[in-house]
Amino acid sequence: MSFRDFGVRNLFKYSKCYSGKEPEFAEGDIFRIVVPLHDDYVKYTTQAMQRTTQVVQETTQAMQNTTQAKQEPTQATENTTQAVQEPTQATENTTQAKQKTTQAVKNTTQAKQSTTQAKQEPTQAMQKTTQAKQEPTQATENTTQDPQDTTQLADRVLLESNSEKDQIKRLMLYGIKMNEYMTKRNIVDLIRKEPEISQKQIAERLNLNLNTTKYYIRKLKESGIIEREGSPQKGKWIVREQEN
Repeated sequence: MSFRDFGVRNLFKYSKCYSGKEPEFAEGDIFRIVVPLHDDYVKYTTQAMQRTTQVVQETTQAMQNTTQAKQEPTQATENTTQAVQEPTQATENTTQAKQKTTQAVKNTTQAKQSTTQAKQEPTQAMQKTTQAKQEPTQATENTTQDPQDTTQLADRVLLESNSEKDQIKRLMLYGIKMNEYMTKRNIVDLIRKEPEISQKQIAERLNLNLNTTKYYIRKLKESGIIEREGSPQKGKWIVREQEN
């Protein structure tokens, strides 16, 4: 007996056991065997498939529950972190509120100081006005007490060792013309540097008219500020410094 005969015999045997029917053979281009199944077996198979589907669904639900359970601690951690941050934010808000209060107090203090300063300014202005009124009187007194005229005073200032700023203040106090003073001063400074310089050269250096230059040199000689030593051609100028 061949293996094929044994297989066909078993096919007939077990087909009757499970379905009570014989298998069907269909010959054609493709040889087919149809094994009928018992209705109870089909029902059992359907139930088994349904149970399998249910098990798959339960497994999927269980996996989803597991994933959700894993996510819940993360959410709990985030909630805890947020709960920890809220007091910190509240502390920062309180600190900012305190800083704003401190700034408001500083602004109030500055406003009070500004108000006090504004009240003091009129008083200071009045004091300056009073001082300004007194200065002309003082200048008049100084001019009256000095026996020399304003031209002589200007000549005296030329020889003083004070700074240029102090000299200008004194000239303004005595009411002396600045143009005249500056011209004389430039002449004296030039003579100090070049004692042998001529009047014509002085006029050219200072961009002055020759007659104007001669006028100021004559005034300086009359005041004793400068003098000529030697002849007009080969002599030299001497500046007499003020005695301390």
